[in-house]
Amino acid sequence: MPISPWYVNQTGEAITIYCRDDSSQPMPLLNPDGMPMNASQLTLLIKPTVGPEIAGGGLFEIVDAYVGIVKYQPASSDVASPGTVLIAVKVQTQSSGPIYSDRTTWDIQAR
Repeated sequence: MPISPWYVNQTGEAITIYCRDDSSQPMPLLNPDGMPMNASQLTLLIKPTVGPEIAGGGLFEIVDAYVGIVKYQPASSDVASPGTVLIAVKVQTQSSGPIYSDRTTWDIQAR
């Protein structure tokens, strides 16, 4: 689900992200013991149209771990330039290494 509209330097509110797997199904954010993950296990990956993918500098809050709904509070570095970027949530699991949500677009517009 695209995130739009958003504006350069807009950090006053959080983005809601629905983590989905490759088949567009909800991606539970649960540890192997079935308990919800900690927000510190999540990283936002930002891929601009030109240049390398970078890690976001903002903070996550897990809203519903069972269906993979999170809120992300962007850092100013995340929204410094206008453009459409692809984002994904990197989930650091305790047992199998990282897994990644499906990408979605984030349209950051100039004012």
